[in-house]
Amino acid sequence: MFDSVPGPRCALRPLRTVLAVIATIALSACATNVPGAGGQVQAPAGSRPATLQAVPPAARAQVPPAPPAGNPTPSPMTAPTQGQTASLATGAMPASATTTDAAAVPDPAAEPRPGLAPQAKIAALLPLSGPNAAIGAAMLDAMAMAHADAKGGIPVDLLPRDTGGTPEGARAAAASALEAGATIIVGPLLGAEIPAVAEVARAASVPVLGLTNNAAAAGPGVYVLGLLPQNQVQRSIGFAQGKGARRFAAVIPNDVYGRIVEDAFRAAVAAAGGQVVAVERHGGDVATISASVKRVAGAIERIDALLVAGNGDGLILAASFVPYFDIDAREKLVLVATTTWDDPRLAREVALYGAYIAAPLTARRDDFQRRYKEANGRDAQLLSSLGYDAAALAIAALREAGDGALAPVLTNSGGFEGYDGVFRLQTDGTNTRLLPVLQFQRGGPKIVDDPAGASN
Repeated sequence: MFDSVPGPRCALRPLRTVLAVIATIALSACATNVPGAGGQVQAPAGSRPATLQAVPPAARAQVPPAPPAGNPTPSPMTAPTQGQTASLATGAMPASATTTDAAAVPDPAAEPRPGLAPQAKIAALLPLSGPNAAIGAAMLDAMAMAHADAKGGIPVDLLPRDTGGTPEGARAAAASALEAGATIIVGPLLGAEIPAVAEVARAASVPVLGLTNNAAAAGPGVYVLGLLPQNQVQRSIGFAQGKGARRFAAVIPNDVYGRIVEDAFRAAVAAAGGQVVAVERHGGDVATISASVKRVAGAIERIDALLVAGNGDGLILAASFVPYFDIDAREKLVLVATTTWDDPRLAREVALYGAYIAAPLTARRDDFQRRYKEANGRDAQLLSSLGYDAAALAIAALREAGDGALAPVLTNSGGFEGYDGVFRLQTDGTNTRLLPVLQFQRGGPKIVDDPAGASN
Protein backbone atom coordinates (compact mmCIF):
# COMPACT_ATOMS: atom_id res chain seq x y z
CA MET A 1 0.00 0.00 0.00
CA PHE A 2 1.21 3.54 -0.62
CA ASP A 3 -0.05 7.05 -0.15
CA SER A 4 1.03 10.59 -0.85
CA VAL A 5 2.23 11.23 2.68
CA PRO A 6 4.02 13.43 3.18
CA GLY A 7 3.10 14.92 -0.14
CA PRO A 8 0.13 15.92 -2.09
CA ARG A 9 -3.13 16.57 -4.39
CA CYS A 10 -11.48 20.28 -5.96
CA ALA A 11 -14.40 23.07 -5.18
CA LEU A 12 -15.94 21.97 -8.39
CA ARG A 13 -18.36 22.46 -11.20
CA PRO A 14 -20.15 19.61 -13.03
CA LEU A 15 -21.17 19.99 -16.64
CA ARG A 16 -24.39 17.96 -16.76
CA THR A 17 -25.61 17.56 -13.20
CA VAL A 18 -27.81 20.42 -11.99
CA LEU A 19 -26.07 21.80 -8.90
CA ALA A 20 -26.48 24.92 -6.81
CA VAL A 21 -23.98 27.72 -7.29
CA ILE A 22 -22.47 28.80 -4.04
CA ALA A 23 -19.70 31.21 -4.96
CA THR A 24 -17.34 32.55 -7.60
CA ILE A 25 -13.96 34.27 -7.39
CA ALA A 26 -11.14 35.41 -9.62
CA LEU A 27 -8.46 33.05 -10.83
CA SER A 28 -4.85 33.87 -10.08
CA ALA A 29 -1.54 33.11 -11.74
CA CYS A 30 -0.01 29.63 -11.91
CA ALA A 31 1.37 28.36 -8.60
CA THR A 32 4.29 26.07 -8.06
CA ASN A 33 4.48 24.65 -4.56
CA VAL A 34 2.67 24.38 -1.23
CA PRO A 35 5.09 24.73 1.69
CA GLY A 36 4.18 25.07 5.34
CA ALA A 37 2.64 23.37 8.32
CA GLY A 38 -0.77 22.55 9.70
CA GLY A 39 -2.59 24.16 12.62
CA GLN A 40 -5.78 24.47 14.60
CA VAL A 41 -9.15 24.86 12.97
CA GLN A 42 -9.89 28.53 12.42
CA ALA A 43 -12.36 30.50 10.38
CA PRO A 44 -11.05 32.07 7.18
CA ALA A 45 -10.06 35.68 7.66
CA GLY A 46 -10.96 37.69 4.61
CA SER A 47 -11.30 34.53 2.60
CA ARG A 48 -13.08 34.33 -0.71
CA PRO A 49 -14.83 31.28 -2.07
CA ALA A 50 -13.28 29.33 -4.90
CA THR A 51 -14.58 29.08 -8.43
CA LEU A 52 -15.91 25.63 -9.23
CA GLN A 53 -15.80 24.80 -12.88
CA ALA A 54 -17.16 22.08 -15.08
CA VAL A 55 -15.11 19.20 -16.32
CA PRO A 56 -15.99 18.21 -19.84
CA PRO A 57 -17.42 14.80 -20.68
CA ALA A 58 -14.86 12.36 -22.06
CA ALA A 59 -15.85 13.26 -25.62
CA ARG A 60 -14.94 16.93 -25.14
CA ALA A 61 -11.42 18.20 -25.59
CA GLN A 62 -11.40 21.20 -23.26
CA VAL A 63 -12.89 22.56 -20.10
CA PRO A 64 -15.23 25.53 -20.56
CA PRO A 65 -13.42 28.85 -20.05
CA ALA A 66 -13.11 30.21 -16.53
CA PRO A 67 -15.44 33.00 -15.42
CA PRO A 68 -14.10 36.54 -15.72
CA ALA A 69 -11.83 37.91 -13.04
CA GLY A 70 -13.38 39.61 -10.06
CA ASN A 71 -15.00 38.64 -6.80
CA PRO A 72 -18.77 38.79 -7.15
CA THR A 73 -20.86 38.44 -4.03
CA PRO A 74 -21.71 34.78 -3.44
CA SER A 75 -25.30 34.09 -4.36
CA PRO A 76 -27.55 31.27 -5.51
CA MET A 77 -28.13 30.83 -9.23
CA THR A 78 -30.95 29.23 -11.11
CA ALA A 79 -30.19 25.74 -12.32
CA PRO A 80 -28.87 25.62 -15.89
CA THR A 81 -30.45 23.66 -18.65
CA GLN A 82 -28.87 20.52 -20.10
CA GLY A 83 -25.40 21.24 -21.49
CA GLN A 84 -24.85 24.43 -19.48
CA THR A 85 -22.29 24.67 -16.72
CA ALA A 86 -23.49 24.58 -13.12
CA SER A 87 -21.32 25.05 -10.03
CA LEU A 88 -20.84 22.75 -7.10
CA ALA A 89 -21.13 24.08 -3.60
CA THR A 90 -18.07 25.07 -1.68
CA GLY A 91 -17.95 24.68 2.05
CA ALA A 92 -16.03 25.40 5.44
CA MET A 93 -16.54 26.00 9.19
CA PRO A 94 -17.84 29.29 10.59
CA ALA A 95 -15.84 31.44 12.97
CA SER A 96 -16.88 29.47 16.06
CA ALA A 97 -15.75 26.16 14.59
CA THR A 98 -13.59 23.83 16.63
CA THR A 99 -12.83 20.17 16.30
CA THR A 100 -16.35 19.45 17.51
CA ASP A 101 -19.48 19.45 15.35
CA ALA A 102 -20.16 22.85 13.79
CA ALA A 103 -23.31 23.73 11.84
CA ALA A 104 -23.09 25.89 8.76
CA VAL A 105 -25.18 29.05 8.74
CA PRO A 106 -27.49 29.01 5.68
CA ASP A 107 -27.77 32.03 3.44
CA PRO A 108 -31.17 33.59 4.21
CA ALA A 109 -31.47 34.56 0.55
CA ALA A 110 -31.39 30.93 -0.55
CA GLU A 111 -34.36 28.84 0.49
CA PRO A 112 -33.81 25.06 0.41
CA ARG A 113 -35.46 23.39 -2.55
CA PRO A 114 -38.35 21.01 -1.97
CA GLY A 115 -37.19 17.47 -1.30
CA LEU A 116 -33.90 18.44 0.38
CA ALA A 117 -33.19 16.87 3.74
CA PRO A 118 -33.35 19.40 6.65
CA GLN A 119 -29.60 19.05 7.26
CA ALA A 120 -26.62 16.89 6.34
CA LYS A 121 -23.47 15.83 8.13
CA ILE A 122 -19.99 15.21 6.75
CA ALA A 123 -17.54 13.06 8.67
CA ALA A 124 -13.94 14.29 8.38
CA LEU A 125 -11.75 11.31 9.27
CA LEU A 126 -8.17 12.56 9.66
CA PRO A 127 -4.99 11.70 11.58
CA LEU A 128 -5.19 14.44 14.21
CA SER A 129 -2.68 12.53 16.33
CA GLY A 130 0.25 10.31 15.44
CA PRO A 131 3.03 10.82 12.86
CA ASN A 132 0.78 12.49 10.29
CA ALA A 133 -0.99 14.79 12.76
CA ALA A 134 0.37 17.98 11.13
CA ILE A 135 -0.98 16.94 7.74
CA GLY A 136 -4.31 15.95 9.29
CA ALA A 137 -4.63 19.30 11.09
CA ALA A 138 -3.79 21.23 7.91
CA MET A 139 -6.35 19.28 5.91
CA LEU A 140 -8.96 19.98 8.57
CA ASP A 141 -8.10 23.68 8.35
CA ALA A 142 -8.72 23.51 4.60
CA MET A 143 -11.99 21.63 5.08
CA ALA A 144 -13.00 24.38 7.50
CA MET A 145 -12.38 26.93 4.75
CA ALA A 146 -14.56 24.96 2.34
CA HIS A 147 -17.31 24.66 4.95
CA ALA A 148 -17.23 28.40 5.67
CA ASP A 149 -17.36 29.18 1.95
CA ALA A 150 -20.64 27.30 1.51
CA LYS A 151 -23.60 29.64 1.20
CA GLY A 152 -27.23 28.84 0.66
CA GLY A 153 -29.05 25.53 0.62
CA ILE A 154 -29.44 23.19 3.54
CA PRO A 155 -27.15 23.50 6.58
CA VAL A 156 -24.23 21.09 6.57
CA ASP A 157 -22.34 20.03 9.69
CA LEU A 158 -18.69 18.98 9.67
CA LEU A 159 -17.88 16.16 12.11
CA PRO A 160 -14.09 15.92 12.62
CA ARG A 161 -12.85 12.58 13.97
CA ASP A 162 -9.29 11.52 14.79
CA THR A 163 -8.16 8.26 13.17
CA GLY A 164 -4.69 8.29 14.70
CA GLY A 165 -3.50 7.11 11.29
CA THR A 166 -4.33 3.45 12.02
CA PRO A 167 -6.99 1.08 10.66
CA GLU A 168 -8.33 0.52 14.17
CA GLY A 169 -8.53 4.24 14.85
CA ALA A 170 -10.15 4.85 11.47
CA ARG A 171 -12.82 2.21 12.15
CA ALA A 172 -13.63 3.73 15.54
CA ALA A 173 -13.71 7.24 14.06
CA ALA A 174 -16.07 6.14 11.28
CA ALA A 175 -18.36 4.36 13.74
CA SER A 176 -18.48 7.47 15.95
CA ALA A 177 -19.30 9.74 13.01
CA LEU A 178 -21.97 7.41 11.68
CA GLU A 179 -23.55 7.22 15.13
CA ALA A 180 -23.64 11.03 15.09
CA GLY A 181 -25.57 10.91 11.80
CA ALA A 182 -22.88 11.37 9.12
CA THR A 183 -24.31 10.98 5.62
CA ILE A 184 -20.97 11.03 3.77
CA ILE A 185 -17.40 10.37 4.89
CA VAL A 186 -14.38 12.39 3.77
CA GLY A 187 -11.17 10.51 4.54
CA PRO A 188 -9.31 8.70 5.83
CA LEU A 189 -5.90 9.77 4.60
CA LEU A 190 -4.09 6.44 4.24
CA GLY A 191 -5.03 3.58 1.96
CA ALA A 192 -4.39 1.12 4.77
CA GLU A 193 -7.17 2.74 6.81
CA ILE A 194 -9.83 2.59 4.11
CA PRO A 195 -10.86 -1.09 4.27
CA ALA A 196 -11.83 -0.71 7.94
CA VAL A 197 -13.81 2.44 7.19
CA ALA A 198 -15.41 0.93 4.08
CA GLU A 199 -16.76 -2.00 6.07
CA VAL A 200 -18.75 0.12 8.50
CA ALA A 201 -19.67 2.73 5.87
CA ARG A 202 -21.12 0.18 3.45
CA ALA A 203 -23.16 -1.36 6.22
CA ALA A 204 -24.73 2.09 6.73
CA SER A 205 -24.97 2.82 2.96
CA VAL A 206 -22.76 5.89 3.39
CA PRO A 207 -20.25 6.76 0.63
CA VAL A 208 -16.58 7.38 1.37
CA LEU A 209 -14.36 10.01 -0.29
CA GLY A 210 -10.92 8.65 0.57
CA LEU A 211 -7.95 11.01 0.46
CA THR A 212 -5.47 8.33 -0.59
CA ASN A 213 -3.72 8.00 -3.95
CA ASN A 214 -3.91 4.20 -3.81
CA ALA A 215 -6.29 2.88 -6.47
CA ALA A 216 -6.37 -0.49 -4.71
CA ALA A 217 -8.41 1.13 -1.92
CA ALA A 218 -11.25 2.04 -4.31
CA GLY A 219 -14.40 -0.03 -4.61
CA PRO A 220 -18.20 0.15 -4.53
CA GLY A 221 -19.19 3.27 -2.62
CA VAL A 222 -15.52 4.07 -1.84
CA TYR A 223 -13.90 6.74 -4.02
CA VAL A 224 -10.25 7.78 -3.96
CA LEU A 225 -9.49 11.44 -4.70
CA GLY A 226 -5.69 11.46 -4.63
CA LEU A 227 -3.52 11.76 -7.72
CA LEU A 228 -3.15 8.19 -8.99
CA PRO A 229 0.32 7.25 -10.32
CA GLN A 230 -1.35 5.56 -13.28
CA ASN A 231 -2.89 8.87 -14.39
CA GLN A 232 0.37 10.73 -13.98
CA VAL A 233 2.46 8.23 -15.92
CA GLN A 234 -0.05 7.91 -18.74
CA ARG A 235 -0.23 11.69 -19.15
CA SER A 236 3.57 12.02 -19.11
CA ILE A 237 4.13 9.35 -21.74
CA GLY A 238 1.39 10.80 -23.93
CA PHE A 239 3.02 14.23 -23.70
CA ALA A 240 6.43 12.80 -24.61
CA GLN A 241 4.95 10.91 -27.54
CA GLY A 242 3.44 14.17 -28.78
CA LYS A 243 6.94 15.65 -28.80
CA GLY A 244 8.24 12.79 -30.92
CA ALA A 245 9.50 10.32 -28.31
CA ARG A 246 9.27 6.67 -29.31
CA ARG A 247 11.98 4.97 -27.22
CA PHE A 248 11.60 5.11 -23.45
CA ALA A 249 13.55 4.20 -20.32
CA ALA A 250 12.66 4.44 -16.65
CA VAL A 251 14.51 4.64 -13.34
CA ILE A 252 12.19 3.56 -10.54
CA PRO A 253 12.35 2.43 -6.89
CA ASN A 254 12.08 -1.28 -6.24
CA ASP A 255 8.99 -1.02 -4.02
CA VAL A 256 5.20 -1.15 -4.27
CA TYR A 257 5.01 2.34 -5.75
CA GLY A 258 7.72 1.51 -8.25
CA ARG A 259 5.94 -1.63 -9.40
CA ILE A 260 2.73 0.32 -9.95
CA VAL A 261 4.64 2.94 -11.93
CA GLU A 262 6.41 0.27 -13.99
CA ASP A 263 3.13 -1.43 -14.90
CA ALA A 264 1.62 1.93 -15.89
CA PHE A 265 4.79 2.90 -17.78
CA ARG A 266 4.88 -0.28 -19.87
CA ALA A 267 1.15 -0.05 -20.61
CA ALA A 268 1.36 3.62 -21.62
CA VAL A 269 4.38 3.09 -23.88
CA ALA A 270 2.69 0.12 -25.57
CA ALA A 271 -0.50 2.12 -26.06
CA ALA A 272 1.55 4.93 -27.63
CA GLY A 273 3.18 2.48 -30.04
CA GLY A 274 6.57 3.06 -28.44
CA GLN A 275 9.40 0.85 -27.23
CA VAL A 276 10.68 0.25 -23.69
CA VAL A 277 14.46 0.30 -24.00
CA ALA A 278 15.27 -0.15 -20.31
CA VAL A 279 13.73 -0.21 -16.84
CA GLU A 280 16.26 0.23 -14.05
CA ARG A 281 15.16 -0.48 -10.46
CA HIS A 282 16.98 0.72 -7.37
CA GLY A 283 16.83 0.24 -3.61
CA GLY A 284 16.52 3.89 -2.68
CA ASP A 285 20.14 4.24 -1.50
CA VAL A 286 22.97 6.23 -3.09
CA ALA A 287 24.79 3.23 -4.53
CA THR A 288 21.85 1.56 -6.27
CA ILE A 289 20.36 4.83 -7.51
CA SER A 290 23.69 5.89 -8.93
CA ALA A 291 24.17 2.54 -10.66
CA SER A 292 20.67 2.63 -12.15
CA VAL A 293 21.08 6.09 -13.66
CA LYS A 294 24.57 5.23 -14.89
CA ARG A 295 23.25 2.19 -16.80
CA VAL A 296 20.58 4.32 -18.45
CA ALA A 297 23.21 6.93 -19.34
CA GLY A 298 25.19 4.22 -21.09
CA ALA A 299 22.26 3.62 -23.44
CA ILE A 300 21.10 7.22 -23.73
CA GLU A 301 21.70 7.41 -27.49
CA ARG A 302 18.96 4.79 -27.94
CA ILE A 303 16.53 6.63 -25.67
CA ASP A 304 14.22 9.53 -26.51
CA ALA A 305 12.63 10.00 -23.09
CA LEU A 306 13.58 9.01 -19.53
CA LEU A 307 11.03 8.62 -16.74
CA VAL A 308 12.46 9.18 -13.25
CA ALA A 309 10.02 8.01 -10.59
CA GLY A 310 10.12 8.11 -6.81
CA ASN A 311 9.20 10.10 -3.75
CA GLY A 312 10.91 12.39 -1.28
CA ASP A 313 14.65 12.01 -0.80
CA GLY A 314 14.90 9.10 -3.23
CA LEU A 315 13.48 11.15 -6.08
CA ILE A 316 15.72 14.14 -5.33
CA LEU A 317 18.75 11.86 -5.23
CA ALA A 318 17.85 10.13 -8.51
CA ALA A 319 17.31 13.52 -10.16
CA SER A 320 20.73 14.72 -9.02
CA PHE A 321 22.43 11.81 -10.77
CA VAL A 322 20.77 12.58 -14.12
CA PRO A 323 23.06 15.54 -14.99
CA TYR A 324 25.96 13.91 -13.11
CA PHE A 325 25.98 11.17 -15.74
CA ASP A 326 25.66 13.73 -18.55
CA ILE A 327 21.98 13.30 -19.29
CA ASP A 328 20.83 16.79 -20.25
CA ALA A 329 17.14 17.38 -19.52
CA ARG A 330 17.14 20.09 -22.18
CA GLU A 331 18.26 17.66 -24.87
CA LYS A 332 16.54 14.47 -23.77
CA LEU A 333 12.96 14.40 -22.51
CA VAL A 334 13.21 13.77 -18.78
CA LEU A 335 9.87 13.03 -17.15
CA VAL A 336 9.18 13.00 -13.41
CA ALA A 337 6.59 10.78 -11.73
CA THR A 338 5.97 11.21 -8.02
CA THR A 339 3.16 11.21 -5.50
CA THR A 340 4.95 14.08 -3.72
CA TRP A 341 4.48 16.42 -6.68
CA ASP A 342 3.83 19.27 -4.22
CA ASP A 343 7.24 18.91 -2.53
CA PRO A 344 8.80 22.44 -2.56
CA ARG A 345 12.24 20.89 -3.01
CA LEU A 346 11.39 19.81 -6.54
CA ALA A 347 11.13 23.39 -7.75
CA ARG A 348 14.49 24.20 -6.19
CA GLU A 349 16.32 21.17 -7.59
CA VAL A 350 18.58 22.56 -10.31
CA ALA A 351 19.13 19.06 -11.71
CA LEU A 352 15.46 19.01 -12.72
CA TYR A 353 15.52 22.25 -14.71
CA GLY A 354 14.21 21.37 -18.15
CA ALA A 355 12.44 18.21 -16.96
CA TYR A 356 8.67 17.78 -17.14
CA ILE A 357 6.03 16.68 -14.63
CA ALA A 358 2.32 15.97 -15.06
CA ALA A 359 0.70 17.22 -11.87
CA PRO A 360 -2.30 19.26 -10.66
CA LEU A 361 -0.25 22.41 -10.09
CA THR A 362 -3.01 24.54 -11.54
CA ALA A 363 -3.37 28.29 -11.94
CA ARG A 364 -5.54 28.30 -8.80
CA ARG A 365 -2.89 27.12 -6.40
CA ASP A 366 -1.56 30.62 -5.66
CA ASP A 367 -5.04 31.67 -4.63
CA PHE A 368 -5.49 28.66 -2.35
CA GLN A 369 -2.15 29.30 -0.66
CA ARG A 370 -2.99 32.96 -0.14
CA ARG A 371 -6.43 32.20 1.26
CA TYR A 372 -5.11 29.45 3.52
CA LYS A 373 -2.45 31.72 4.98
CA GLU A 374 -4.97 34.54 5.52
CA ALA A 375 -7.31 32.14 7.30
CA ASN A 376 -4.77 30.27 9.42
CA GLY A 377 -1.72 32.49 9.78
CA ARG A 378 0.62 29.89 8.30
CA ASP A 379 1.50 28.38 4.94
CA ALA A 380 -0.50 25.43 3.67
CA GLN A 381 0.77 21.92 4.38
CA LEU A 382 1.13 19.41 1.59
CA LEU A 383 -2.25 17.88 0.71
CA SER A 384 -4.24 20.75 2.22
CA SER A 385 -5.92 21.68 -1.05
CA LEU A 386 -7.14 18.10 -1.47
CA GLY A 387 -8.91 18.48 1.87
CA TYR A 388 -10.64 21.63 0.63
CA ASP A 389 -11.68 20.01 -2.63
CA ALA A 390 -12.99 16.87 -0.96
CA ALA A 391 -15.07 18.81 1.56
CA ALA A 392 -16.44 21.10 -1.17
CA LEU A 393 -17.41 18.10 -3.27
CA ALA A 394 -19.13 16.43 -0.31
CA ILE A 395 -21.14 19.56 0.51
CA ALA A 396 -22.21 20.07 -3.09
CA ALA A 397 -23.16 16.42 -3.52
CA LEU A 398 -25.27 16.42 -0.36
CA ARG A 399 -27.11 19.55 -1.38
CA GLU A 400 -27.72 18.38 -4.92
CA ALA A 401 -28.81 14.85 -4.01
CA GLY A 402 -31.16 15.99 -1.25
CA ASP A 403 -32.81 12.84 0.03
CA GLY A 404 -31.72 10.91 -3.08
CA ALA A 405 -28.68 8.75 -3.80
CA LEU A 406 -25.26 10.41 -3.74
CA ALA A 407 -23.50 8.07 -6.19
CA PRO A 408 -25.05 9.56 -9.39
CA VAL A 409 -23.94 13.03 -8.29
CA LEU A 410 -20.43 11.96 -7.29
CA THR A 411 -19.89 10.07 -10.54
CA ASN A 412 -21.34 12.77 -12.76
CA SER A 413 -19.89 12.16 -16.23
CA GLY A 414 -19.06 15.84 -16.63
CA GLY A 415 -16.57 15.69 -13.77
CA PHE A 416 -15.39 18.57 -11.59
CA GLU A 417 -12.64 21.15 -11.25
CA GLY A 418 -11.14 22.40 -8.03
CA TYR A 419 -7.92 23.83 -6.66
CA ASP A 420 -6.18 20.60 -7.66
CA GLY A 421 -7.56 20.71 -11.17
CA VAL A 422 -9.99 18.75 -13.27
CA PHE A 423 -11.07 15.26 -12.23
CA ARG A 424 -13.82 12.71 -12.66
CA LEU A 425 -14.84 9.99 -10.19
CA GLN A 426 -15.42 6.62 -11.83
CA THR A 427 -18.08 4.12 -10.80
CA ASP A 428 -15.33 1.71 -9.69
CA GLY A 429 -14.14 4.29 -7.15
CA THR A 430 -11.00 5.43 -8.98
CA ASN A 431 -10.54 8.84 -10.56
CA THR A 432 -9.16 10.34 -13.75
CA ARG A 433 -7.63 13.80 -14.02
CA LEU A 434 -6.89 16.26 -16.80
CA LEU A 435 -3.32 16.99 -15.74
CA PRO A 436 -1.33 19.95 -17.02
CA VAL A 437 2.30 19.27 -17.87
CA LEU A 438 4.80 21.64 -16.27
CA GLN A 439 8.47 22.19 -16.99
CA PHE A 440 10.85 22.81 -14.11
CA GLN A 441 12.61 26.13 -14.61
CA ARG A 442 14.50 28.71 -12.65
CA GLY A 443 11.83 30.72 -10.88
CA GLY A 444 9.43 27.79 -10.60
CA PRO A 445 7.56 25.28 -12.76
CA LYS A 446 5.78 26.65 -15.81
CA ILE A 447 2.69 25.11 -17.41
CA VAL A 448 3.63 24.13 -20.97
CA ASP A 449 0.69 21.93 -21.90
CA ASP A 450 -2.73 22.20 -20.25
CA PRO A 451 -5.77 20.25 -21.45
CA ALA A 452 -7.91 22.72 -19.53
CA GLY A 453 -6.57 25.55 -21.70
CA ALA A 454 -4.91 27.53 -18.91
CA SER A 455 -1.27 27.48 -20.05
CA ASN A 456 0.77 30.42 -18.85
